[in-house]
Amino acid sequence: MTHRCVCWFCSILLLSAGLFGVAQVVAAPPAAPPLAATISVDDLVAQVKASTEEIERWLDSEASYNEHKDHVKDEANILTIVALVLAKHEQNHELQKTAPALIAPAQQLAKAKNFSEAQKSLVNLKEALGGQGDVKAPEWSRIAGLGSTMRRVAATHTKLRNSLKRLDPRRAADNARAATVLAAVGQAIIYDTHEVKDPADLPKWYTMSAEMRDACGELSKAIRAGDKGAATAAAERVQKNCDDCHAVFQP
Repeated sequence: MTHRCVCWFCSILLLSAGLFGVAQVVAAPPAAPPLAATISVDDLVAQVKASTEEIERWLDSEASYNEHKDHVKDEANILTIVALVLAKHEQNHELQKTAPALIAPAQQLAKAKNFSEAQKSLVNLKEALGGQGDVKAPEWSRIAGLGSTMRRVAATHTKLRNSLKRLDPRRAADNARAATVLAAVGQAIIYDTHEVKDPADLPKWYTMSAEMRDACGELSKAIRAGDKGAATAAAERVQKNCDDCHAVFQP
């Protein structure tokens, strides 16, 4: 092999090593843990029904839709995430077969540009909810609008913090469900990394998203048990996670 060929060959090797080296330092998302430990499947089933009813109420008329279209979008994104987590959950539940089929119409609803499109998407959603389901559960992936989702998360988090000041037992089921939904969001956003500008920060994103899941799951359990001390500690953990995440990943 001539000197020129050797140099050319080495250059190709170096270029390849550089390219593949960059690929290797991009951290892959962690495998999903058993979800039953942190995410109540019953809460998510209840949330599907609650979200659908809420969206249907907002779509009662065009005037109502125009007034609440941001809420429709946010709720539809939450519904998309809840359906995904239900589809991937290892526990049996009443929406086992239908959950995967809810994802597409919920996504369509979140992207609706007007009342007519939103109405059609709602019809598709209700048909999927009432069907037997023949859609395969998708892989974990970016599935909902992150900005809209986190807007809904912020609103839910604020309501929870205010409610926890008294820990009213009459609100326990609703508050526990709200915390479970936030845990589901934490699990789902692990795979939505488009806002992570520096690949070196991917492990932080994975860790903080998983911490959101685990802290909110802990909060849900404490609320349901009526344990104010545990609920307060879990709520502080959730708040720290929010603060830590926003310190690294600015909205």
